[in-house]
Amino acid sequence: MATTVTETVPPHATNGVAAANGSPVVAKLQAAAAAAAAPTVHATTVSNIVVPAVHGAADAAADIPYTTFHLAGCSFVHPEGRPSNIRQCCAPKPAPTPGAPPKEQLIRLYHSEPSHFSYNRGCDVIRESRYSTAKGWHAPAADDLVADDVAPGSAIASMGWWSAPEVYETRVYYIDKNGYLRERWNRTSFKPEVHDTFDTALPAPSKLVPPHPGWSQTTLRHYGTYPANDADHSFVEVKPSAGSKIAAVRSEDGSLSVYYQTDDNAVCRLLTDTTGRWNGSVYNVLGSTQAKKGSPLTVVTGGWNEMRLFYVTPKETLAGTCLYDAGQWTPSTPTVSMPAYKLLPSAMLSAVAWNYASAFFEIRIFSTDDKNDLYEYHFDRHNGGWAPAPVNINKAPTPALSPASGTRMPLSAVVAVIVDDEWKTKVFFHPRRTIAEWDVCSKSTAFNGIPKVSAGAAARRQIEEETRAKIKAEQGKKTHDADEAKKKHDADEAKKKHDADEAKKKHDADEAKKKHDADEAKKHHPLPHKVVSTYLPRLPAPPPPFGAFLD
Repeated sequence: MATTVTETVPPHATNGVAAANGSPVVAKLQAAAAAAAAPTVHATTVSNIVVPAVHGAADAAADIPYTTFHLAGCSFVHPEGRPSNIRQCCAPKPAPTPGAPPKEQLIRLYHSEPSHFSYNRGCDVIRESRYSTAKGWHAPAADDLVADDVAPGSAIASMGWWSAPEVYETRVYYIDKNGYLRERWNRTSFKPEVHDTFDTALPAPSKLVPPHPGWSQTTLRHYGTYPANDADHSFVEVKPSAGSKIAAVRSEDGSLSVYYQTDDNAVCRLLTDTTGRWNGSVYNVLGSTQAKKGSPLTVVTGGWNEMRLFYVTPKETLAGTCLYDAGQWTPSTPTVSMPAYKLLPSAMLSAVAWNYASAFFEIRIFSTDDKNDLYEYHFDRHNGGWAPAPVNINKAPTPALSPASGTRMPLSAVVAVIVDDEWKTKVFFHPRRTIAEWDVCSKSTAFNGIPKVSAGAAARRQIEEETRAKIKAEQGKKTHDADEAKKKHDADEAKKKHDADEAKKKHDADEAKKKHDADEAKKHHPLPHKVVSTYLPRLPAPPPPFGAFLD
């Protein structure tokens, strides 16, 4: 039996932040939070402050679908930089080592689209695009395909970290064609030269080795079971709801978390230990009435394993819940409660944060509207908490790329990344399938198309197609040979049956002839009507003469 663990919430905590006394806004927030606080509350208290819906018409139909073109991403620097958490970022920045190579900024961006391959028709695929300071935007030299078994319209999530010296590991999560939550992984080694796990030569088509395109896929084990040993990193077999979004994050202690929505709209969490082994439990984070069906999910972590999950309520408002190092989800204090930010029905979310566990803690949540304008929801602990309204940080320069305001078209996917050492935020979104990039420093958006296919990837796809063709031809030959063998076997069996039938017919004819001859013989040699027996019974010997006894 599977174990389901509910992470309940204790009475609301102060989070170490003093309220701004005398502020009527804060007083309203405090009153709302105090009224909503209870030992089993999971979600962030949403205040009763009315905020204008800057995202567009608030009465948009609730059944507008979410986008089916999703984005995920991660960013890092090489050589390994300082993570954007309070332990490092509050310390003095060390002076550069003389002669050390300059740090290179790297971004990994993952995007989904329908497959155009014949072998997996009806599925989506996930592709990878990369950015480096040296090369700019480019497709991975060896291969750009991450997964080829993706359910149509599946959400995607990713995380990455330095898993070993000079080795950066990336995980990507999605829902596969059978409805299971899946994990794929890749490791990029930077010494002695840059290469990836998938960067190996494919067997020649003549080897007839079935191709398995994409990154390495983690095997599944049954829900409710636990790792067999220390080396067992298999993934838990769970089925999210149709349309569930996914969020993934790695905490400072090395544990991994993946969030998804179930059929009853509850939000659950899968968790590893600090060595990366997935345990068999599923943790309930939100109840079935707190998040909208298909709600976008985004999560940030830091500050000694502090974690914040943001989502959309059934009333189309932004909400969140917090997990502190003690291991329980708690409601926010009044000073960090969110105003009732209104969202369009299909608005997606992505969050970044820095300066965890300090007075300068900041969060940015990004979304788009129906004109592909980019909006920022801003939390700054040092300056009073959440801003009263989102800010339009980007005016789309080409309105022709966007649907008309008020249409029922889904809004763009969005993903934000923050670069270690620089704390520079970049936001990527889809203005009608062209991936756009917004930079916090330049305050501008680049609408350049991001390359999706490399020559190496094209070569691998060609080898895979040739291999599939040869395997199909070989299977066709085997099928033909098997059919011919079956035909011969059936013919032999038919001949045997025919011979047996003929032999039986001959035997039956012979037996019939014998019977006929016997009947004819009886007709020509009849027995007499009255048979007189000539047999005489043997009489006993006569007794000896009387005088014989006297002798």
